[in-house]
Amino acid sequence: MINEVLTQNISENKIEHKEFPIDPFDRMDRILGGAINMGPKSVLMMLLPNFSGYISTGDLGDRFRQVIGNSDPYFSSVRNDVLAAYCDQSLNSVGLVAKIYKASPTDSAYGFSLTEAGVKYGKRSAALALKFEFDNPDISLYSIFGQTATTSKKDHRAPGLRARILIELNNSGNTAIDIPTLAQRLGQNIETVTQALKILGDQACLEKQSGGSIYQFAKDNVDKTPAYKRYPRLFEAIYKIIQDVRKQKGFLSLEELITKVSSQYEGTWNKKNLINAIRLIMNDFVRQGVFLENKSGKKGSTNFYNISQKGSLIVNNFLNPLYLLMIDDVTFTESFDRQVVEIVEKNLEAYAKAAVRRYSPYSKGQARKEKGDIITKIVELLTEFGKSGATMEDIIKVTGHRKRMTISYYLKIMEQQGDIEKVTTLNPKKYRYRIKNAS
Repeated sequence: MINEVLTQNISENKIEHKEFPIDPFDRMDRILGGAINMGPKSVLMMLLPNFSGYISTGDLGDRFRQVIGNSDPYFSSVRNDVLAAYCDQSLNSVGLVAKIYKASPTDSAYGFSLTEAGVKYGKRSAALALKFEFDNPDISLYSIFGQTATTSKKDHRAPGLRARILIELNNSGNTAIDIPTLAQRLGQNIETVTQALKILGDQACLEKQSGGSIYQFAKDNVDKTPAYKRYPRLFEAIYKIIQDVRKQKGFLSLEELITKVSSQYEGTWNKKNLINAIRLIMNDFVRQGVFLENKSGKKGSTNFYNISQKGSLIVNNFLNPLYLLMIDDVTFTESFDRQVVEIVEKNLEAYAKAAVRRYSPYSKGQARKEKGDIITKIVELLTEFGKSGATMEDIIKVTGHRKRMTISYYLKIMEQQGDIEKVTTLNPKKYRYRIKNAS
């Protein structure tokens, strides 16, 4: 039943859809920002018919709920209008889905279909996203490319910018890149790039090195051994550390070097004298061209970034294939259709269920459910404690929610609504919460 195509002819209906861009990176921006940044949208892309027909919102809702089964409490019973909003506000707005209207007697929305671009780029991209998350169960694409707010005058969406940053860092290999250089290469302002880097860093997609002095390996002298060796034994220890670090990344912070060296010379050198000696040796390296030094006027203000193992996996197995789809690489798409699209279509239930479960913790429906559950637990606890009230620690323990700020936010809402009140105890001095007018 799931493979049955419930479509109708669109020849007598009015069609509305947006143009799809020509530039490959603009195409990636559109698709990442509006189509495959969350599992349920990718599932919808796989369920929508080609441009020659359309599916009503009711039939689309039935097929969506059927294919995901009972995999998620919210999406297993999601309303048709929610799915229609995904099609209308996201997929249609980026040019991948067409809205089909009745030609008469009134122009009320009737259903949806893939556009030509949706068939060529959208469906393949959706299959890629579904298979990538299925093959990498520890990675959620929504957590990395989820937000879709416009971030610059060039109208690049935030997910597209994050993708470009990951690709740029991956192409740079072991050579770390600072924010100003990265912003210049991408044609973005520093503030925008900094925001994107924070999200990528939070998701462990890159590695950051910061601190007083950062030494980057000079590409032309990577194998050069300094001729002058100050403090020979210390020099040998430092040079060995440098060779080990160079195999992993293209930079070394003075702070990191001091930590590594100090562990070897603890008790044999005065700490201050050791640090001064390390600085002198590194200055020799810089003068002789082994390193390029970037000094920050304030500790922590110079940040260099490398791609992490997770970030490299995302680029190589998701973003690079996505780019090949965007440039119409015929050789690639022919094999891609056999190795990815056909496999996902044949096993759509498994891929759809996995994708929805992966997105579920981030969904608004889940957030509303979680909020309701936590507030219910708080009310039950405060009712039990009565007039004496409960502390924040009591509430956190009972709700099982680790984020103190989230609990404080819910308590503030309950207080503003007049459901609870906050009182101060003198011994010990701390806040307690109780049901208002509790006896």
